[in-house]
Amino acid sequence: MKRFVILLALLCLFAVFGAAFAHTNPTAIPNLIYDGTDQFLVEPGTADNSNQHFYFRNPWTGEWGTNRPAGHFPGVYTVEWLLVNGDEVPGSDKSGSKISVTIKEFNPPQVTDGLVYDGTSHYLINPNTGKALGSDAYYYRNLYTGEWTQDMPEATDAGTYTVEYYLGNPANPPSAETTGTKLTAVIKKSSSTVTPEPVKPTDPDYPQPINSKYTGQSFPLIKAGKAESGLIWWYQLISFTNASFAQENVSSANAVIENVPSAAWSTEVPRGTQPGTYVIRCVQLPVGVDPENLKATDITKSVDLTVVISRDGNPGTDPQPVTPVEPRPRPSRDPRDMNIPFYFNRDGEDLFNAAYTLPATGFPTRIHMPLSVKPANVNYEELSMRIQIPTINVDAELTGVPAANGSWMVEWLENKAGLLSGSAMPGEGYSMVAAHNHLNAEEFGPFALLFSLEENDRIFVNTAEDGLQIYSVYANELLEPDDMQKMASIAKSEENSLVLVTCENEMIEGGYMNRRAVFAKPLF
Repeated sequence: MKRFVILLALLCLFAVFGAAFAHTNPTAIPNLIYDGTDQFLVEPGTADNSNQHFYFRNPWTGEWGTNRPAGHFPGVYTVEWLLVNGDEVPGSDKSGSKISVTIKEFNPPQVTDGLVYDGTSHYLINPNTGKALGSDAYYYRNLYTGEWTQDMPEATDAGTYTVEYYLGNPANPPSAETTGTKLTAVIKKSSSTVTPEPVKPTDPDYPQPINSKYTGQSFPLIKAGKAESGLIWWYQLISFTNASFAQENVSSANAVIENVPSAAWSTEVPRGTQPGTYVIRCVQLPVGVDPENLKATDITKSVDLTVVISRDGNPGTDPQPVTPVEPRPRPSRDPRDMNIPFYFNRDGEDLFNAAYTLPATGFPTRIHMPLSVKPANVNYEELSMRIQIPTINVDAELTGVPAANGSWMVEWLENKAGLLSGSAMPGEGYSMVAAHNHLNAEEFGPFALLFSLEENDRIFVNTAEDGLQIYSVYANELLEPDDMQKMASIAKSEENSLVLVTCENEMIEGGYMNRRAVFAKPLF
C-alpha cells in the first residue's frame, strides 16, 4: 500500500511538471487585416524547456533569428521556423517547418461600375475604394506611359481598360519593373450616341491616312473626308512619336502640324513637318458646333487615323555578313514533350492553309495593354539568322515562331522578326516572316515602315551557314486578316517567294484592321 501511494505521488508530480513545460509550435494568427502598421504573423510557440529556442527565417536575408516575423502590406506570407536545442544558431542551409499567413486588404481598389461613354473623362476606379492607411499610398500604372503614379486612372473613349494598382510606401515607390494587381474596367458605348463601327480604309466618306516617305518638305497627313450637307469634318492631333528614327523623344508639343497648333481642332487637312507616327482624330459635326465643347450626341462620324512617315527613302549601305558561328544542334523531340514546336516544311505550302489567319503583329499606340506572360509550352527557336532591309533601316534577328489555334504565336517577338512555323528555309521554298509595327506608344517595331517598300527594293536574309541571300520586292499589298487565298496567289506567282507581314490601320479600340504583306523573290 505504501509503495502504491508513493507511485501515485510521483505520477502526479510528473503530470504537474509536464503541464508546466508543455510544447506548442508557432501558429498563424488568424483574421489579419491591413491596418497600415507592422503586424506579427504568428503566435510565438512554447518550448519544452529553457534549453530550446524557436528560430524564424528572415525572408529577405535567409538568415535565422529569434525575432518573430511581422508583415505590413496585404498578401500571403510564408513563415519558416525551427526548434533548436542549445544556443547554436542554425545555418542558412537548414530547413524548417512552414506556415502560410494572410493579411487581407482593408479597402482594395474596385473598378467603377456602369460607366457609359458621354464624351467626358471618367475615373476607372471607384473613388470610395483604394484607401491606404498610415503613411502608405495606392499607386496606379499610367494607361499610356506605363509609369506609376498616385493619380487614379481616367479614360474618355468607350472600350476595355486594364488598370494595375500597387499598395506601397512613398519612401520606396514602385519601379517600372514592379508588378501590381490587375483589374478590368469597361466604358460602354451609349445607346443614345451615334458611335460608328470600325471604318474600312476604302470607305470614301471617311478621311484616309497618307503613309509616305519624308522628303524634307511639309506633307499632307490625310486625305479629306466627304461630309454630308450641313456637316463638316474636324481634325485634331492626338499623339506624335519619332523616337525610333531620331533616337530621341519628341513630345506632341513639338510635333508641328503646319499652321495648326498641336492638340487644336481645325477644319483644314493637317500637314506634317517631321518624320514619325501621327495619330489624327477625325470627327464629323453639324456646322456651327464647337469641337472644343464637344458632346457625344454631336458626333455623326468618328475615326482615329495612324499615319506613318518614314525618315527618308535612301537605300542606305549594303548589310555586312553575319559573323559565322557554329549553329546550335537541334535536339530530337521526345514524344512526351508537350511544347508547341516550330517546324520547317520542305516547300512551305502549309503556310497557305485556308483555316489560318494572318498573325496580329501590332500593339496599340494609345491604349496601355500589358502583354501576358509567354506560356511555358511556347518556345521560339534560335535560327542564327538575321533579316536586313536597308531601305527602311531594318536589321533584326530572325527566330522560329510556332503555330496554334489557327494562327501563329507572335505576341512575344518584341524587336525580333519571326519565321513562321511551316515555312521553308529561305531560298528553298515559300517563307513567311512576321514582325511588329509598334512595340508600344513610343517605340516602332521592325516592320513599321513595311508599307513604304517599293518594287525592286532589296531584302537580305543573312545566315551563318549559307551567307547572304538577296531578294527583290515584286509586290506590296494591303490584305484582310483572313485573306489567305490572295496571299497564296501572289506568293506562288514567283518561285521560292519570301513574304513579310505586319499589321496596319489601327482601330479606335486598339486592334488593327488590315495586314500589310510584302512579297519578294530571290535574285540568285
